[in-house]
Amino acid sequence: MTDLFGDKADEVTEKYLMPDKDDFMVLKPVCDTQQKIIQQFHWRREDEIFRQISYNDASMIGKGLLNITDEALFVEDPYEKGKFHPYISASHTYTFQELTKEEQIAWQNLANHFFYERHNELWKSEALKRLTPLVNCTDMLICGEDLGMIPKPVQEVMDKLHILSLELERAPKESGVAFTNLQAVPYLSVCTTSTHDMEPLREWWKTDRQRTQQYFQSILHRQGEAPEDCDSELAEQIILNHLDASSMLTIIPLQDWLTLNDKLKRKKNRYERINVPDDPNHYWDYRIHISLEQLLRSNDLNQKIREMVEKSGR
Repeated sequence: MTDLFGDKADEVTEKYLMPDKDDFMVLKPVCDTQQKIIQQFHWRREDEIFRQISYNDASMIGKGLLNITDEALFVEDPYEKGKFHPYISASHTYTFQELTKEEQIAWQNLANHFFYERHNELWKSEALKRLTPLVNCTDMLICGEDLGMIPKPVQEVMDKLHILSLELERAPKESGVAFTNLQAVPYLSVCTTSTHDMEPLREWWKTDRQRTQQYFQSILHRQGEAPEDCDSELAEQIILNHLDASSMLTIIPLQDWLTLNDKLKRKKNRYERINVPDDPNHYWDYRIHISLEQLLRSNDLNQKIREMVEKSGR
């Protein structure tokens, strides 16, 4: 409890939890769903985007209660009562840590079979049925967002329909690898620094200090301690690496291009993010903060981009 609520653990136990069988505590009806918790712990409009108030006790309690709603190993099927499937995030829960080693292995085997084997033929047939007419109705190149949990048939379907893959340096598809080798990605792909569901460069740089340090040394080949912020010099090197990738196309989000210019980029990098998938109050919130006319007049940035693109041969 103290891991989630700190010195507010006793208060939370009294107000929001109640005893259940086998000496377990469960959420009271007033806060036993994620939606109820979100409604109780106020969200407000702040500086152009929705952000949960992050500097008070209410935020800590609300986030802790949301974590409790994730404490599940299996979820009941909504269509066939009495049947259950593995909860996708169960391995990150306290409940999972309480299992014996043998039970953890058994759960992981069940989850791997459910998510990566059991439905493969269904996913393949449905993908071909739905994507084939979509591909055939346009002359445009189509790119698939093949990131995250990728079952085996995904690559087979994309190859069959000539759909370009999406390649990100910080989201490698090969297990046991920290970062994607941009020189080894397939030609039939789109390379990018970040997607709409990810932190742009400047925010990502500050998310995980240990990983940033690893990236600073192993990918950027720099010595010493990584700077606190991703400045314009670092951003230029990162974008150049992506422009030099073996992908057919490299597409850089506007926020990351603006990182090249200290006068044009936003003062606070947290406002550059487009989506936070697990935050219902932060969907498609990004808005460009300068006018197109100002961008057209930004000769320094435009010339820098031109030089980088020409240097890469794109």
